[in-house]
Amino acid sequence: MKVRRFTVFALAVGLALVLAWAVAAQGPEPLIAPQRGVPPPQPLSFRYLQTFGESEVAYFDDHDHLNEPTGVGTDGTNVWIAEGAGRRALKYTSDGTLVMQIGKAGFKYVAGTILNCLADVAVDSSGNIWIVDAWAHHVVKFNSSGSRVSELGVTYNSGPGNDRFNEPYGIAFDSAGNIYVSDSGNQRIQVFNSSGVYSTTIGVTGISGSDNAHFNRPRHIAVDSNNRLYVADGNNHRVQIFDVSNLSAITYVATLGVAGEAGSDNAHFNTPEGVAVDVTRGRIYVADARNYRIQVFDYDTRTYQTTLDLRYSYIADVAVDAEGNLYVAEPWSDWSQVRQFDSALNYVRTYGSKGVPYLTDGSHYNQPQGVAVVSDGSIYIGEGWGKRLIKLNAAGVPQWIIGDGGVWGDDNEHFGHVRDVALDEAGRVYAADSGNCRVQIYNHDGAYYAIRIKLITTSQVRATG
Repeated sequence: MKVRRFTVFALAVGLALVLAWAVAAQGPEPLIAPQRGVPPPQPLSFRYLQTFGESEVAYFDDHDHLNEPTGVGTDGTNVWIAEGAGRRALKYTSDGTLVMQIGKAGFKYVAGTILNCLADVAVDSSGNIWIVDAWAHHVVKFNSSGSRVSELGVTYNSGPGNDRFNEPYGIAFDSAGNIYVSDSGNQRIQVFNSSGVYSTTIGVTGISGSDNAHFNRPRHIAVDSNNRLYVADGNNHRVQIFDVSNLSAITYVATLGVAGEAGSDNAHFNTPEGVAVDVTRGRIYVADARNYRIQVFDYDTRTYQTTLDLRYSYIADVAVDAEGNLYVAEPWSDWSQVRQFDSALNYVRTYGSKGVPYLTDGSHYNQPQGVAVVSDGSIYIGEGWGKRLIKLNAAGVPQWIIGDGGVWGDDNEHFGHVRDVALDEAGRVYAADSGNCRVQIYNHDGAYYAIRIKLITTSQVRATG
């Protein structure tokens, strides 16, 4: 009996396979069987209706606001400011007058290249402008008119080879025109001749350490007129000084700070980000980022002189011009400015507008990453770098906005980074705030709904009142 049952089953399977083969040979059956007198369904078609936002315009492009200024440099009389999130390099005279701009506010494609996240800017002795782009892993050279000339590294192609960078962070030049690039992710300083040909490496590629042969995430750098290289060795909480007069025999000179030890007294730093040297006045300036201060040392003896306390403002970089003016980059969105001090460390002026990275409205969007549409046609937009949640009516007219353009915050009126937006059946709006590891919930009218969902693990969600 068991044999017969198996035989019947095998015959049935074989017949089914033959029928399936025959059907396949004739082509697929229509999804919906045609009926007499009823035309077959037509494929869906789409047509353009309208655009919300303005193509290639993230926000208003002016020179009175700075979006996360991360690097500063001077050509002796003018100051250059590199905007990290603003994706521009701006040139001002020392009296605050805008002279020139490379890049477009918030837009990364410019002059035949990419400027994604600017970390530094510097000018060589021939007047060429060099922009360091950390996220695109390259350094771009522009001529004095702002036209792209060449690049070091390969755009969006990081690596440990001598023709690659991994998050480059700073740039400087010596008296012979050699180019020094702080290759932060590769734990090294790369040196090129004035033509951009690789010369040598300072540090050990890909290996961090706290001795004098290694770095740990080197940040901004400087070279003085005596061919001494200064490296803000951020995660080692120190500044390393080298004699680079002979690139075939680079020698260690001295250390400011204590290797591997963070501290807030005058012998220690906490994550130094930048360094500037004024040989004429005999000073070394160190941007002691997480201590929110500028530390000043004697050039010859390297002994501590004084402190410029900037009161809870994270310092990303410093630069000094021929007149002794000191420029201080303060990138955090609740600052977003560069301050200028004279040689006596008296405040002179501010570039940018404190706490306002840029100006925008409800019809321009800086990296929109989430969108939801409901039955009445209302549209909800979550801005990533814009850090806002916006509601439009069906015609695209803004109804309400939560957040301030480019301003980070962890209260209920601000975001860190809005990744997505969704609505439930009750009309409540859910904003995925990845910058603060949470989901914020609002009523349909924009009022905060008194429940915050914080992501605990990938498998847990906890609601708190």
